[in-house]
Amino acid sequence: MVLLDFGRIRVGKTVKLPIIIKNDGVIPATAKFRLSPHAQFKFLDQPNFTLSPKSYQQFRVEFTPKDVGVVQWEIKMATMLNPYEQQRIRIKGEGYFESIVFEDLPQDREDEALFGDCVINKRRRVKFFIRNTSD
Repeated sequence: MVLLDFGRIRVGKTVKLPIIIKNDGVIPATAKFRLSPHAQFKFLDQPNFTLSPKSYQQFRVEFTPKDVGVVQWEIKMATMLNPYEQQRIRIKGEGYFESIVFEDLPQDREDEALFGDCVINKRRRVKFFIRNTSD
């Protein structure tokens, strides 16, 4: 089984990760993802596809945690006309909550302000916001 791990994501924030499928064979392969609905994960692309030999295709999965805790989702991919070629993909993420959050940090970071290369005695600024999310 393949694992796609989103790691820890703040409740209410949305993150997208790719699943990359490659056809290592010598004939075209038609496959289909079998998806069950999920409240916090979303498959963003068409579930049916055909891959030429030695080619690959990327599919996007979105995770928006609504509650604190670990969440999992399992999807299946079946190659048509080949009952022996089926893959299960386990998708996992964890939602967490913080009372004080940083927003608009560079490179869409959660808790890290990256300044990049800095020259001595030259001022470098990074703009971000601090928000209190508690009631």
